[in-house]
Amino acid sequence: SYPAAMIEDMPIGIPRISTDTDLNNIFGFVEAIVEAPSIEELPVATLPIKVKGEVVLFRGTVRYTWFSEELKQNVGFGYKVKEILGCVKFDRGKNLFKDFVDINHKFKEQAGIDGDEGRRYLTKLMLNSRYGGLGIKDIDFKVRILKDSEIERVLLTEDAEIVYKSEGLNLVKSRG
Repeated sequence: SYPAAMIEDMPIGIPRISTDTDLNNIFGFVEAIVEAPSIEELPVATLPIKVKGEVVLFRGTVRYTWFSEELKQNVGFGYKVKEILGCVKFDRGKNLFKDFVDINHKFKEQAGIDGDEGRRYLTKLMLNSRYGGLGIKDIDFKVRILKDSEIERVLLTEDAEIVYKSEGLNLVKSRG
């Protein structure tokens, strides 16, 4: 399902903090209090949250942050948004990965027709890895501000990248 998700609208641009409480006006991340439908109304819960590092499908009422489109979809399944506490809005990026998905899906289909399971698997892996890579969280990193005179040494000796540069200063993120 990763390739299918990649052809949906993606959040792009500069994030904007908002107090908008109308879910229909929000494209971004929403902190909300949400009530799950009963087991009689929806036998299998569908809206995930993370609790102590594990993803769970909840019952009852919780306060959490979700992507707006995931929340909208689950409202259609019977979840009730009790209160929107805040949100971060983004512009909609349309068709950002459409060409990538279309081309690789055709390669994967052709590999299946040709009976080339190795090429089919590799193409599938490329499709799934691209999307998964977007969600990788940097767990162990540090951020520093370095002068231009210090940056070359850091870039050569560490797994580091310049995040922002201005007036002889560099905002650098490095791992480890």
